[in-house]
Amino acid sequence: MKKINVGFIGLGNMGGPMARNIMKSGYPLSVLDIKKELTSPFEKEGVDVSESPQAVGEKSDIVLTSLPTQEASEEVWLGKKGVLAGYPTIDMRATVYDGSYHTVDSSEMAFKVAGSLAFKKGAAQADPVLLEPIMDIEVVVPKEYMGDIIGDLNSKRGKIMGMEESSTGKQSIKAKIPQAEIFKYAIDLRSITQGRGTFSVKFSHYEEVPPHISQEIVAHAKREEEEE
Repeated sequence: MKKINVGFIGLGNMGGPMARNIMKSGYPLSVLDIKKELTSPFEKEGVDVSESPQAVGEKSDIVLTSLPTQEASEEVWLGKKGVLAGYPTIDMRATVYDGSYHTVDSSEMAFKVAGSLAFKKGAAQADPVLLEPIMDIEVVVPKEYMGDIIGDLNSKRGKIMGMEESSTGKQSIKAKIPQAEIFKYAIDLRSITQGRGTFSVKFSHYEEVPPHISQEIVAHAKREEEEE
């Protein structure tokens, strides 16, 4: 059974009973804490404890805190790690219709743990997808470079939306293109047009990452996680 990495912020001696409740579910547990002096309650419970401030935000599967949300967010990247390659999950809503309650073991934190575990399990079974930002790009070049520019944009997963002559007599090519493909576009454009082309970009929308690229991203994220 996979070990759960739980990040605790500002819980102090509340950690011991909470660790016990999580262990009752049968899950192995390791704890990431931002202050070494707060880990003793977990060590007494036989929990694998490690100290790594940055890991609380980057590696925690669950983050539990007694601090106000804003304060906690300033200390770690709360909720940063998602179910797919670690990216944040957006546009999600859940409705709880029923549940059980125990006078001893039930608490606000216990329900947060249960909700987090339920979300991670449910989301993994819901075929989540990766989204990427798509940009509107306009490239203005002399006519003789039009073919090369269109070919280059197509090779970068761009979709040509239209072409027209600009006020300077050059050709304006408009397209939609993934942001990931144009981080070095200024260099590419200069190389193709010998410095005679210009371009502008602005955000358009998000789109699903193509399956073959998504698989590569997920595989890379898994390799990095295994190496750590």
